[in-house]
Amino acid sequence: MLVLLSILALLSIALAAPTPTNAASATTTTCHALIEQTPWTISNLTAFDAAPGYNGSYVSFHFCDVNDGLELETDCSRYLPKGSSRSPIDPATYYDCGSNEVRFIYAGSSLIIERSFVDDCLGPVPYNSAIAYGTEDTNVANTTSLAGDTCTQAEMFVKITKES
Repeated sequence: MLVLLSILALLSIALAAPTPTNAASATTTTCHALIEQTPWTISNLTAFDAAPGYNGSYVSFHFCDVNDGLELETDCSRYLPKGSSRSPIDPATYYDCGSNEVRFIYAGSSLIIERSFVDDCLGPVPYNSAIAYGTEDTNVANTTSLAGDTCTQAEMFVKITKES
């Protein structure tokens, strides 16, 4: 009988205890938008402007973004066919990189980069996408040969100048 009374007493305490509701047990999460704050690293920038009759002109480089949550590395290039009388310098047109998230304009004296990304903290689709831009002056070393002019820069840092 004592055992039965003890069980009933414990059961009444358990039933009297408040039970958590969905509102009380719900947790809130804070969403932190991704930010492009560390400059992008451009390495092995090479622009070759072929002399007439030599292999095609080109510009190429490696792009690296180390910003938290946005890490990305890709190669970027633009090649012109042999015999093309065009220069790799084209200050009016964006060209795609290996990753479709990065595009560039090579203006000779500057490099313009556009980086797009998706961040669900920005809002629902289609408001969850952003584009960051950066422009940096080049400081290339120029070498001239019979085949054409080659401009190179081992490394440069492109500061993010705008996000939209």
